[in-house]
Amino acid sequence: MAERAVAGVASSKAGVRNRVLMLGYGNPDDEIIGLAHRFTDLRFVGVDSEGEGVTRQDLPENLELVRGDMKSQLEAEDPGSLDMISSKLAFGYYTDYGREVTFRYSQEVSDLAFSRLKPGKRFHIIAGAGLKDPISGCLSKSGFSVTVGRQANPSDGFDLLELETAWMRAMKDSGGKLVLITGEKPA
Repeated sequence: MAERAVAGVASSKAGVRNRVLMLGYGNPDDEIIGLAHRFTDLRFVGVDSEGEGVTRQDLPENLELVRGDMKSQLEAEDPGSLDMISSKLAFGYYTDYGREVTFRYSQEVSDLAFSRLKPGKRFHIIAGAGLKDPISGCLSKSGFSVTVGRQANPSDGFDLLELETAWMRAMKDSGGKLVLITGEKPA
């Protein structure tokens, strides 16, 4: 069972709009906490295998942190319930298990992500440029329309442009060593 930290809100998903799932929110957890403070109209759920932040008591009300794995968290989400999924240097990085297991797990996570996103919504992945083709292949096989390095579009529904732009800046600041891969679920 995954360990969770929820501040100020029930962990129920009922009636919640604009849910963002961050796969591999990282340690330290300052980035996801900063995003939750900045985008108070969004409900963030962050899952990380290390998950050090789950013991924090000072989390924003719109943030839930989970210590667990990507696949288990996606399985716990309702189909068609997520507005965005993101992963920054986490999706495709399971080096302890070998290439074959890594790609199989990545495909399972990609398939679940596709089923959990609402139609027309996106899975954003920031990864090393060397993983561009394998990750793009996983997303395509799951049914996503894949773009690499795509800029955010303000006509995507509710305004996540600023959040998406922050991820694009992170990619650009790396000096081109990172790439933004976006899988969009058809509407």
